[in-house]
Amino acid sequence: MFLRKLLYKTRYFRRVNGGAWGTTLHFFYWRSENLKYKLIKNSENNITDIIGTTLKNRGIADVKKYIQSSQQDISDWQNLENIHMAVECVKKHLNHNNKICILVDPDVDGTCSATIIYKYLQDIKPDVDAQLLVHTQNKSHGLCGDFDIPTNTALLICPDSATNDIIAHRQLKDQGIDVVCLDHHEQSVEVIPDAIVVNNQCSPNYNKDECGAAITWQFCRAFDDENWTDYADKYIDLVAIANIADVMSLKSIETRASVNWGLCNLKNKMLLKIFEAQEFSTKGIINPFTVSFYIAPLINSFLRMATKDERELLLKAFCEDESKTFEYTKRGTTEPITENIYEHCVRLMKSYKGKQDRLKEKGFNAITKIIDAQGTDNKIIMCDCTKDLEQSMTGLVAIKIAEKYNRPTLLLRQQAEHPDLYGGSGRAFDYCPIEDFRGLVESCPYVTLAQGHPAAFGVEIPTKDVNNATLWFNDKLSDVDFAKIYRVDFEVDSSKIDAYVCNEVDKYKSVWAKEVEEPLFAITNITLHRKDIYVQGKDNNSVAFECNGIKYVQFKMPEDAPLLQYVNSWGDPEDKITFDVVATCALNDYQGVLQPQCIIKDVQITEQSD
Repeated sequence: MFLRKLLYKTRYFRRVNGGAWGTTLHFFYWRSENLKYKLIKNSENNITDIIGTTLKNRGIADVKKYIQSSQQDISDWQNLENIHMAVECVKKHLNHNNKICILVDPDVDGTCSATIIYKYLQDIKPDVDAQLLVHTQNKSHGLCGDFDIPTNTALLICPDSATNDIIAHRQLKDQGIDVVCLDHHEQSVEVIPDAIVVNNQCSPNYNKDECGAAITWQFCRAFDDENWTDYADKYIDLVAIANIADVMSLKSIETRASVNWGLCNLKNKMLLKIFEAQEFSTKGIINPFTVSFYIAPLINSFLRMATKDERELLLKAFCEDESKTFEYTKRGTTEPITENIYEHCVRLMKSYKGKQDRLKEKGFNAITKIIDAQGTDNKIIMCDCTKDLEQSMTGLVAIKIAEKYNRPTLLLRQQAEHPDLYGGSGRAFDYCPIEDFRGLVESCPYVTLAQGHPAAFGVEIPTKDVNNATLWFNDKLSDVDFAKIYRVDFEVDSSKIDAYVCNEVDKYKSVWAKEVEEPLFAITNITLHRKDIYVQGKDNNSVAFECNGIKYVQFKMPEDAPLLQYVNSWGDPEDKITFDVVATCALNDYQGVLQPQCIIKDVQITEQSD
């Protein structure tokens, strides 16, 4: 007992939401970073109104309208600038039987956008001379990429791209080719004289939180309305998938409405086959969460790693071209199996997803060694990954690096065509104190490009300026502590977390999405005997216990996690420990049995007794 008392050490902690300083005692050999959380500003902290409190915390004023959003809440297409011109332009070319090409941007949004406009043109004019153009390289975007335009092309439609490609606009105009862009990316040039651009970002009265597929679909609705047809709404499922995959904010009632409408009306045969293939993972649930984690990554892995011919094949599948069948032989057998285009593409997707995961892990291990060797003293991790990481893996590995080191990360690679320039990916970690990492990087005078989302974006830095950029970030962030700060919706005693809370969160699981994340709870004063906490999982790195009839689990904990070290350390089973956690609440579906459950993100030991 005397030895145990010698091992105790006092340390200080502070809740960053204004709580008082205090002291706590625990064994020094599992000392961890302080758990930091703050109650979201102006949160009512009303555990009896979980959905209302959470949505108000997300900036949604009219909770009822948001929950009950419908297709009537979608913006009028007439609020999109230049859309009448675009309709007239396309109509002209259809009437003259001209060659129309559609440029496909190589991501989920680009694929869905191209599918919508291609199939819609076929609806309008079944014998239309329309062709999909695919980039040779899967990292190319817009008109600056590598693709061939047929010589007889009269109209080029660019869904989800090309707003800012004004030099290419002029070149195509000089060749007698009209250009129509149906895009959602920010306009970086003042004037676009040589193309018709329909872009929500350039339309003051239109919803800004929509993807390229949504703008393309609105173009189709406009064409319907002006020509007394009714085809566009068949493609609302592709709009929903693209909005989710392109990480559009679902705070907008209009975007929420289109997503809800689309997910309730899945009709595209390729999409249906992907959902079927992922049914085990999704458990048959179709909502923004399952699309984000199980559907979009499967499609993205294919688009990221497939050949040009395979990406063209996937487009045919999305366009429901069933003219071709395929044969393959299972390993260990000789009998060929015939499959349709949807089955073939799904099998390729799963193969590429497995390959991608292996490459990601290999790249992550290689970059980790480099970072460990160079140290993590700088405020932002900047690492040259040119020789150690495949280009298609840069963003995926940057996410893992940021999470591992709790540092915003820029993974850079030397550009083959411009050796004096680094390009790469910027990623912030979850609960990073810098809420707009892209904005910070963009403000650096040594950075020439930072384009994308606040926590995930592409970046360019001249090779000669990398060291200067590092010094600039160090100075700018000198006072920033990069410990995770959890922004919680509720701070409640553990006695208040019961089946009602978990059921309420789970009841609205179809609501939780990008920028409308599920509620986060700071749960305090959990007091247990040592014997009541147990280790589980194949790697013995998860901890579970029950409190107030609710099961709590923390998965895949690091070796120095305080609760894991406590359970694994020597001590009396009757010893008591008190701790706080930050967690989410839900219902766990295990073999058809629903059990209230809290998933722990972090732990703070506050008291320990002999």
